[in-house]
Parts: sequence; C-alpha cells; structure tokens
Amino acid sequence: MRIGVITPEYPPYAGGGIGTATVSFVKNMASIGHMVDVFAIFLPDIPGYDSSNDKDVKESDNLNIHYMSYKFDAISYSESEREVLDCLINTDINLAKAWIMSKKIHRFLEVNHLDIIFSAEYMGLSSYFLLEQRSRPLAQRIPLVLTLHTGHRELNYANYLSTRNIRDWERGVVELEQLSIDTATLLHSPSEFLSDFIKRTYFVKQDIHIVPYFASFLDAKSNCLYNPDDSSMKRVLFVGRMERRKGYKEFISSALLLLKTHQDYKFIVAGGDWHDEFTDKSYSAEVQRLIPEGLMNNFEFKGMVPHKELPALIASVDVVIVPSLFENYPNTCIEAVQMGIPVLISGSGGMKEIVGEHDFTVFNPLSAREMSKNIESFLELSIENKRVIIEKQRQFFSDKHLVDGLVSEYEALMNKAIDLHADSLNHEMDTAIRNAIGIGIPVFNTGQYLDECIESVISQSRAADRILIINDGSTDKHTLDKLQEWSNKEPRLEIVHQDNMGLCATRNRIIEALSKEDFILMLDSDDVLHHDYLKKTEIYLTNNPQVSAVTTWVKTFEEVSSYWTELPFKFPKALFNNMIISSVALIRRASIPSDLKYNEKLSPFTAEDWDFWIGFHKHGLEIGLIPEPLFNYRVRKNSKFNSLNFRKYAVIIDHLLNTHEDIYRKYMKDVMAELFLRNYIECRQGNFWARLANSLPGWLLFLLRKNAFIKNIGYRLLTKGS
Repeated sequence: MRIGVITPEYPPYAGGGIGTATVSFVKNMASIGHMVDVFAIFLPDIPGYDSSNDKDVKESDNLNIHYMSYKFDAISYSESEREVLDCLINTDINLAKAWIMSKKIHRFLEVNHLDIIFSAEYMGLSSYFLLEQRSRPLAQRIPLVLTLHTGHRELNYANYLSTRNIRDWERGVVELEQLSIDTATLLHSPSEFLSDFIKRTYFVKQDIHIVPYFASFLDAKSNCLYNPDDSSMKRVLFVGRMERRKGYKEFISSALLLLKTHQDYKFIVAGGDWHDEFTDKSYSAEVQRLIPEGLMNNFEFKGMVPHKELPALIASVDVVIVPSLFENYPNTCIEAVQMGIPVLISGSGGMKEIVGEHDFTVFNPLSAREMSKNIESFLELSIENKRVIIEKQRQFFSDKHLVDGLVSEYEALMNKAIDLHADSLNHEMDTAIRNAIGIGIPVFNTGQYLDECIESVISQSRAADRILIINDGSTDKHTLDKLQEWSNKEPRLEIVHQDNMGLCATRNRIIEALSKEDFILMLDSDDVLHHDYLKKTEIYLTNNPQVSAVTTWVKTFEEVSSYWTELPFKFPKALFNNMIISSVALIRRASIPSDLKYNEKLSPFTAEDWDFWIGFHKHGLEIGLIPEPLFNYRVRKNSKFNSLNFRKYAVIIDHLLNTHEDIYRKYMKDVMAELFLRNYIECRQGNFWARLANSLPGWLLFLLRKNAFIKNIGYRLLTKGS
C-alpha cells in the first residue's frame, strides 16, 4: 500500500513530539513493505537550510520525504496562484501553509498515486487538501486518517485556561484544525485522554479510534538494566518546551522544596523557551527568577537538545519527570520507559496509558508539594525497589507497544478508513448524472456591465440549462438597448421585464421561477463567472449530497483588486462576519426552505446576503466551499458596498439580532468573546475611546435590547458622527 503522511514537523529540520511520532510511524510502516511519502513543512529561518537543494529526499527504498516551502514552491505557481498565496500570507501564514500543502500533494498526485493519507491535525495542514478533495471527481478522492495531537484549542485550554482563540494569530489555525476534524474520513488518537477531550470541546460525533504511537528509539522488547550513575548527585530530567502547559513552573517549585533538605539533587531541563502572552515575556526567564543564586548549581538548563542526543541524556539520569497540566501521549514518556529509565507522571494526560499507575509514580500536577514528595520517595528507594517499579512500567508499556501488534492495528485502521471512503462513494458517479442548472440575473441600470456578465455565463465550460434575466424597471436607455441586443442574438436568454421592485424582491421572484431546476445561481449583473464555475460547483454538489449550497473564493476587481479567501460558512463565525455574497453560491434548489426569503427591507443596506445565509444555515443546511477563485466580484465606486456607513451598519446589526435572536443567543459566549477581542486588537491599533465607542454599544444593545431606554442610548452612540 502507498501511504502519504502530512506533518508539520519532521527531523532534522523540525523536531518536537509530532516529528518524533511521525518518524517512528513511517519507518515502521516502510520496514514491512509499505511505500511511504512524507509531506513536511520546514521552518524558513533555520540557519544554513537551503530548501531548493533537498525538496525531495529518498531516505530508503520505501520512504520518500517531500519538503514544502512557501518561499520556493511559489516559483512554479501561476500569476493568479501567487496572488492568492500573497493574500493568504497577509491574512494568516497558517492558511498559506495549508494551501501550499494541498497544492504540493495534488501536483504529486498528477503523476503518482496514494492509497491513503495520514495527517496530523496540528496546524490544520490537511484542511485545504480535504476541501479540494470534496470538489474533485469521486474516483480521484483519497481517504484521510487524521491523527489528533495537542492542537491549538487544547494549547489555549492548558496555557490560558480557555478554549477560545486567545491569541489573534492563532484564530485562523484553530479554524483549520476544526475543519480538518470535521471533514477527515476517520479520526485517530493515541490516547483515550485526548479522545475524550476532543469529543467534548469540538463536539465530534464520529468515532475516534485509539491506537498508540510506535516506540521511538528501540524495539519495545529490548532489555535495559536500570543502573544509575554512582555519583553523589541524584539527577531528575524534565524534557519539553518550558511552557505553562508542561507544568514547568510547578516542576521548578517542587525542585526548590526538595533542595531545602537534599543538596545532592540535580534538576536538568531540556527544551525550548515559550513566550507567555499574559506577561509578554519569556516564560522560562520568569520562572527561573524564582531560583536563588545559591541554588543555581543544582540546575542545568540545556536548551533545545537534538533528538539523536536524547537517548544519552535520558540514560544519564535517575528519573524522568512529566509534570504536564495537559498532555496527549508524550514521546519522552515512551522513550524513557523503553530504555528502562523510571518515569514519574502527572495524572492529567495520556501518560498513565503508557506506563500505568504504580505506587507513588503519579501525582497532582498543580501541587508542587505532592510532586516533590513523589520525587523524594522514589529517589530515596534502594536500587532493587526502583527496579521493581521500572519493571512494572516496562511490562505495562510492552503489553501495548509491541511493534507487530501496532502494525496490525494501524493496518486495520487503514482498511477501516478505505472501507468508510468506499461507502461514501456508493451513489452514482458524477459523469452519469445530469442536473438542471438555472441562472437568474436581476438587472437595474447596469447596461455597461451586461456584456461581461452574460458572456461569462454563455461561455461556461458546463452550459447552464436555463438563463433568466429579470429587468427590474431599468430607466437607463443603454441598459434597455443592451437587453434588447442580447435578446436578439442569444436565444437561450429568457428576458422578463417588471416594474421596479428592488433587488431582494427580484431575487425572491427568481427563486420561485427556477423552482424546477436542480441547482440555481443568482448572479448580479455586474459580476463575472470564471470559465469553469458551473462545472466545478456542479461536481461538488453532485458528489456531496449532504451539502445544500457551495461557494468559492472570490476575486474582486475594478475599485478594489484583492481576493476573499474565506473558510466555509459556519456558526459562530458567520454571526459576526458576512462570509458570502449571494452571487457566488450555487444552491441546491430543493434545499431552500419555503419560508426563507430575501428581506426586502434590507435592500438599501447591502446586508440581504448576510441575513439570507444566516437563515439558510440556521435550518441545519451545510454550505460547502471550493478553495479556488472561480468568481469575480466587481466593487464599483458607487456601489452599496462602498456607500455603507456606520448609521446603516447599526440598522443591519439591529435587524440581524432581532431576526436571528435564537441563534445569537445560542452562541452568546462566542459572539461576546469575538467582540471584546476585536475591540482590544483595534484599540491597540488606534484611538482607544473612538474605536470603543464605535463598536461596543451596538453589541451591548443586543444584550439589553428589551430595555427601550438602553436601546435608544445605544443607537445614539452607534450613529454619533455618522
């Protein structure tokens, strides 16, 4: 079987627990005859690393490494692809990495094949690949097993006691990780602990399959005899990033307690530093200030240790400690017990699933006193009694980590994913299905743009079955002449004239008129479709029957030249971001609820789309996305988009909160968290009081909207100066 592996870390260019686990997995699978292709990112600021020289590395006959670089890979991109990449980089570098990863794998698949892909969920690197897979023909799709690690939502929980996106730069990557979890074929976790946490915080409904990591350094059956150095110093090793989640501060505090009575103890720390967003300082520096100068000789701070040097370091100590406040399935624990070195662990994480619970080896990570007591109790044991504990840990470990058994479990996992994937393809292939597609175009005094718009429709690589143009009472002679001209030369066009009713009423009429079509598109008369828009969106809806509408990325032109590279429409984000313009969505006509209409009161405020799509998604209807700019949106100087002011925005907000109060209340915490985060970010970038006055009252109005007096005050604050 040919296996693809997506990873954010792969030694030697990027270490860490994910990289270590990935190396163990791919080498074990390659050793039994599977062909493995690893797709890895690298850190562009690594000294001396020139990615142009080693983008593809053959480690063995069955193992190939393909490195990704947003600096060098972009050389082969088209001009439009480079523009999209620049937009993603400016938005969030993590979005750019995920997009490049998708491009790299799909280009690999143009000349190669993969039977299955394993991907780490960390950083959401497989997210755009999964999105693009859903937009491809069924026969070209590949099952993907998503391996859960400690993602950014879990990091936030452990480091900041919140599952929300505390750090602004992480907000995109949390969405990507969630997207990967939502769309993967099968979910895999090495620990029950992480599986339970993911189910609670990500509201995962599908099963999460538990298979442990492979052992790292040695065969799990190898024998090591615990024989600590006879030197007078007893050595305790902490391995990991020096962050709050790892229990670093509690570890140092417990060490200081022990050094009051045991000057013969030495504490070794191996790991990189961490920047604490709460203090805006180095966390390790802050913690190390707790250590009196007279005790510094009892500590040794080694910084980052290359993975190949860790075995010697682990072998040189009396005990390894893992005091994490939150941990998945740490390789440090695996490596130590595998080498016959005892491990003391916190009770908060997957460590007990590696070594079990024996005597005083497990402690409360929040209690430095309990941790110190356990360390002391172990270190003061005789060698014979220590070896008894070690043997118990090794036996527990060996029962779960024999290579042959894990290989069988991973192969069963692959077969399960392939079967699930095959089940999802059991409906008719897309080439055998013919859908009726209708396009409706409302027109009002936009004659100068009609040629571009209509040409883009009639020149589609997949022709529309019905093209309905409704002239909404245009008074401009040029527009009327253009409509007559197109009526004379293009028999496929149905042109209907009506008195002026406004955009929303006209769109509602289009929805009714196209009631017999399978898929419909409401296209504004000044916008332009990409040549393959209908072809690709039809394939998407045909191959994903659970999806009720599909959008694409958008390229803006005329007054503003840019790209809108949104992620799929989803609550709660869609409650505070207008994520879709109606013209960009191909809709499954039968999915539109009979009571869902465009609100005609919103026609002057350019928010009818936002209102419509909140109502659409509120009915439980899924909205898909093709991450490709297949739609060109014209931003005119005199457009409603450009004429929106704060007074109008206040009306929009009030309407949304009143109309969709149920859904806003459901996601109250998320909406308020987003509000305060945005205010904080914006106020740091400009005048605090002006920005605060321009946004906070509108949302407080929502919370207190039953109080007319407060509501009136809110309006005055919102509209002041507009």
